[in-house]
Amino acid sequence: MKIRSIIYGLILFLTVLYLTGTSQARVINDAECGFQVTIPNNWQTNSFMDGMDKVWAFAAPDNNAAIRIRTLKVQPGLSIDTLISVFETHILGGGQRLIIEPYTLNGINGKMAGYKGQFNNIDVGVGCFYTIQKRNAYIVWSMIPISLFNARSAETDAIMNTFTLSRTGANHYPADDKDLPRKPHGYKPIGPALGDRNFQYQILTVDDSGFEFLYPKHFKRFQQSEGQTQWADPDAATGSRVVMVVQTLMRSAGNTMEAVHNRLISQVKSNSAAKLLGSKQLRINDIPSYELRFTLNQQDHLKYFYYLVLDLQGPNVATVSFVGPESMQEEIEQHFAKLKESVKQTQKPGTGIGVPEPTGKCRSLGQVYTDGTGDSRTKKRGGSYLAIAKKDIPLTSSININVLSGTLSYVTIHARYDGGTWSTAYQGPLTKLSVNQFKSFLSQPNCSHLIVSVNGAHEVYTSIPCKAKVNICQ
Repeated sequence: MKIRSIIYGLILFLTVLYLTGTSQARVINDAECGFQVTIPNNWQTNSFMDGMDKVWAFAAPDNNAAIRIRTLKVQPGLSIDTLISVFETHILGGGQRLIIEPYTLNGINGKMAGYKGQFNNIDVGVGCFYTIQKRNAYIVWSMIPISLFNARSAETDAIMNTFTLSRTGANHYPADDKDLPRKPHGYKPIGPALGDRNFQYQILTVDDSGFEFLYPKHFKRFQQSEGQTQWADPDAATGSRVVMVVQTLMRSAGNTMEAVHNRLISQVKSNSAAKLLGSKQLRINDIPSYELRFTLNQQDHLKYFYYLVLDLQGPNVATVSFVGPESMQEEIEQHFAKLKESVKQTQKPGTGIGVPEPTGKCRSLGQVYTDGTGDSRTKKRGGSYLAIAKKDIPLTSSININVLSGTLSYVTIHARYDGGTWSTAYQGPLTKLSVNQFKSFLSQPNCSHLIVSVNGAHEVYTSIPCKAKVNICQ
């Protein structure tokens, strides 16, 4: 989910393995509320009515991770922003919102927000997914102590990522109040019975990591979060389709090609429901790579996973994977072969992932840098940030980072408040950031500046040198 950076894990894989591994899991299907979610067997489970709202509460055995799903009856025309405001005021209380943006979870359109606050005098991080489906609103949220956030967030993310709206139940309505998609005239299911289908392919360019490849033209993106996109045939049933997952992982978080590959191998070998089919190191179009194939038995249904781990030039490692049921193995094979045949790097080493020098209505605000002497511990060593006054930042503009030299691992945007306190508004690999996404920070009366840094945060910098120009563009 959005509250943590997806660079810290391989979310789709971890979701499946965590929920179907040796701990086993069960599906909670609430037909009345029209949703289902998969919960580990050893988690505590409870449901209750809170006024007119129905609440499902789930907690880890050690009570250091919790998830709740609240279903509310709403009046026609209620906006999602009003729903969020009510929840923040009456349920979350005094928590501080860190980020909010549009988000799609398993084809359900809504908004994702991240918060920090206190619960029972413990500092906690909270991630909330909000969606309204005609007369039902759903709030799916997790809570973890800040001190355990990096260690436990993959666990709660995996559970939240299984939340789906069921097509049964009187109260379910499709996302966005639209009719379910109709199959085109002459549609036929894709599968082995069709033999080697002549799929059409088109280029997908992954700008933040500088590579591209051919993917099936009929695939549409149905989920996107920082560092990850998921694609599939929108006309195929969820349980009988191939899903393509594209992920970028930052080297600065320990994600080398070998580390990513070894982590996958370890997860497969430690899961009794998984079987390794093969793993090999290779070089594809001059890109060092690992190919990995395995199966996973999910409740007596076999799924195939084909992974390609790419050691790209620059700050990121990438994975492209195809996942699907046993009946779709031939299609998976065909798409995976096309991926290996077509993947190529689109940027030269040392150029980083910066956007091109902006043209048009852009102006330079200054430069930021790290000189390689930082140690990720000592404040004000090895780098410099840029402060942009709030009055100079139109909400309709974007902040563009243009890399001049070195390697950009990540960009950090802090909101600065009167009194000198900083709050992290963004951290990740993007080099073009809409100012509107920082509206919740800039609208606060005591927020005075946005602070821009590269390869560092809170005046603590890594040992990776980088120099970049900061522009503001209309």
